[in-house]
Amino acid sequence: MRSLKVTALCGAFLMAAALPAMAAHSRASLRITVTEHGHAPVTYELECDPDGGDHPSPEAACDRLRAVEGRLSALRRSNGACPLSSEPYRVAVEGNWRGRNVALHSTFANRCRAKAAGAGVFAF
Repeated sequence: MRSLKVTALCGAFLMAAALPAMAAHSRASLRITVTEHGHAPVTYELECDPDGGDHPSPEAACDRLRAVEGRLSALRRSNGACPLSSEPYRVAVEGNWRGRNVALHSTFANRCRAKAAGAGVFAF
């Protein structure tokens, strides 16, 4: 009987130890750095599940990312008319989406084009 109690206790301990790792696989943590022409780079942290960080719109950004299962290159929104101006807008996104490393490094002609490509996740 004692052996059964020890086995049950060990099993409970292993399950408790695994919970943080399981929770980490259901979360997302991204670092988003944007550099707009003529301005210093600005970095934002975005956390999803629960949604937060210092991103200007964490709930909307996380909803958009959940809709594409964290595939940054799949982010799109309706492409309205953007000016033809060339004011480079650089984006670097790196982090973890539910246990998977994700990254995107792109330069767009201007902020409008970045918004169209990033659906508000990395253009503000």
